[in-house]
Amino acid sequence: APGPQASRLTRLLASSRPYTIPSTNDGDMGFPYLTASLGFSVSVCIFETYLDWRQYLLYFVSERPKELEILISKQKFLRSQDYNSDKMRFKMFSTLFFEMESTLSILLYVYPYVWDKIPLWFGISPDSELTRSILFQGALMLASKVSHLPFGLYSTFVIEDRHGFKSDEMTLGLYFSDLAKELALTAVIGVPLISILITIIKWGGEWFYLYVW
Repeated sequence: APGPQASRLTRLLASSRPYTIPSTNDGDMGFPYLTASLGFSVSVCIFETYLDWRQYLLYFVSERPKELEILISKQKFLRSQDYNSDKMRFKMFSTLFFEMESTLSILLYVYPYVWDKIPLWFGISPDSELTRSILFQGALMLASKVSHLPFGLYSTFVIEDRHGFKSDEMTLGLYFSDLAKELALTAVIGVPLISILITIIKWGGEWFYLYVW
């Protein structure tokens, strides 16, 4: 556990460590924040998947709307329907996968675990809250990119190519080059923002969320 000189932020995150919470029962907290948060997230996922499913069924319609008959041939319409149904099916699978990933990460206390291990992994002081927070966010972002990578590759190099929409200029090298640029840009923007946020948290004390808002 953090020492008496530990910052508010360190104590707050340390209080969520897996070994200090014996179960996911949050009934003793007065309000079941964990249950409510997960319930809301799952409900939104189910609702969005339901809407996607309704749209997915429309892609099996083989007859063109009258308004489109003079604008697009039936062959192109059917190709478009096939492409969109393929993409929507993949989107629904991806949505459910990442919702399960997020839910398990919360239930298994992955985020507090990573926060607790950051000083050990990177050899920094546990009280270096700014450096620790930046590395924490960086680790989560990198893990997220790795998790999303197979889905992005499949969408670009399988689905798009299957239906003839993949650009001839898109190669694996270019794909990973764009990904590296995205990570670099995120770091350039994210580090100052995290620094400002941590400063506000330290300055605002218990009412920091009002200033952050």
